[in-house]
Amino acid sequence: MTVIEPRYLKHVAAIAPTPVKPEKRLELSVICSCSLVVSMFWFAWTSGPDVHWVSPLLAMVLLGTAILGLFVTLQVFS
Repeated sequence: MTVIEPRYLKHVAAIAPTPVKPEKRLELSVICSCSLVVSMFWFAWTSGPDVHWVSPLLAMVLLGTAILGLFVTLQVFS
């Protein structure tokens, strides 16, 4: 939110007299939805016994971050 909110406020100031479209708040959910798909593919690709255990763990960290980002943006801003 520390990255997205200043961008939003700058956009609000740029188009000051007109109202802001609600979709402007959902930039983070677009980023998180893409990383969700990438992390699921990464986890599925590296979940075999011949791959070191750190790689699926890193994929799950990215997956958790993506799910948390989607949840926060869709609950708070919707």
